[in-house]
Amino acid sequence: MDLPGRVAAYARREGLLPRGAAVVAAVSGGLDSVVLLDVLDALRGPLGFRLSVATFDHGMRPGVSAEDTAFVRRLAAERGLVAHCGRRAVAPRGEEEARRERLAFLAGIAADRVALGHHRDDQAETVLLRLIRGTGLEGLVAMEPYRPPFVRPLLAEPRDALAAHAERRGLTWREDASNADPTYERNRIRHQVLPLLESLRTGAGGRLAALADLLRQDAAVLARAEQDALSRVTTPGGLDRVALDAEPRALQARLLRKLVADTRGSTRGLTARHLESPLDLVRRGRPGAHAPLPGGWRIVVDEDVVRCLPPVPQPLVLDAAGVFEWGIHVIRARTLPGDEPLPTLLVRPPRCGDRVGRTPLGEALRRRAVPPGLRPWHPVFWAQGTLAWAPPCDPAPSGPPRWSVTVTASRDVAGGGWTWAAAL
Repeated sequence: MDLPGRVAAYARREGLLPRGAAVVAAVSGGLDSVVLLDVLDALRGPLGFRLSVATFDHGMRPGVSAEDTAFVRRLAAERGLVAHCGRRAVAPRGEEEARRERLAFLAGIAADRVALGHHRDDQAETVLLRLIRGTGLEGLVAMEPYRPPFVRPLLAEPRDALAAHAERRGLTWREDASNADPTYERNRIRHQVLPLLESLRTGAGGRLAALADLLRQDAAVLARAEQDALSRVTTPGGLDRVALDAEPRALQARLLRKLVADTRGSTRGLTARHLESPLDLVRRGRPGAHAPLPGGWRIVVDEDVVRCLPPVPQPLVLDAAGVFEWGIHVIRARTLPGDEPLPTLLVRPPRCGDRVGRTPLGEALRRRAVPPGLRPWHPVFWAQGTLAWAPPCDPAPSGPPRWSVTVTASRDVAGGGWTWAAAL
């Protein structure tokens, strides 16, 4: 079976190119993407999808990248296809930023699928790169055939098969000199490590790619188990500590990672090592104990809840009415009429030595059932050098109030969505 036939079978098996779909081929002008375009062009009739072309100029190779774009435009025109062309005005700071911008451009095109030209050798390189950098099961899954909106129809094919197809079809392409630059880690894997592995065991690259496919199936099973466990351990504000501790440790780690992703918005920079301390805290940490995460975030355990919390906020000066996001709270302040000068309010986290009347602040918050894990994020209001209010305690006695202040705790991290109000 020729390359288009094998790709068609693979696409049917993985559901990559459904009939009637609008498919965009991401073409840089290199061998892999030119072969991708040629194969998809051959399959669009038999499989019944609509095809267009997209290319993105990162601006990393002045002059040369513009020629690449012109080359891709000609390829699309020769096949009667629309070409979507994007360009970055300022060169990115590195390969990772360039990759993110390219994917964002491609994802923004109105299409059902965006086809990328990654092949089996790329997959093997990715597995090795992630292995030596440190990763878990999902990392070793590497590139998936379909992760909306992106599809990889060539992922089961070795690069040699693409080169043979290009030669047989008389295709031309552009060479990117950076692909031979040994300063890039992936290039050293491609030109040094993988050939060495092949010399030790023929077919090593194919086996690495096959491993990723096997792990993808295992990861899908674990993902379903995670969803089932999530329904058992989710509680307002975070995860139920007792229920989480009853789960297998491998699922605990996945559930904590899910908590971080949902609360923080991503797991960027998060490694298995970051989860080791939180896992221990779930089992035996005292209420209020915490473990650091990238970016100043923390996993915090209380007696019954495990939370993911943002960095403790910096002091905030209030000298005018408004609505202010402060850590896990929203503060709404408005001024009240009066003859006395408007005092400036300072909002800050608790500190050692703070007192509500004669009572240490920590004890006052404990009596008012503020969980230990949330106390470092608690707002304390000061006016004219005096602790004026530490909700939910009563405000300190003062003269005629000039401020009306409402504090609302985020339901997502506090669980209760409490609201307190006072005139200060």
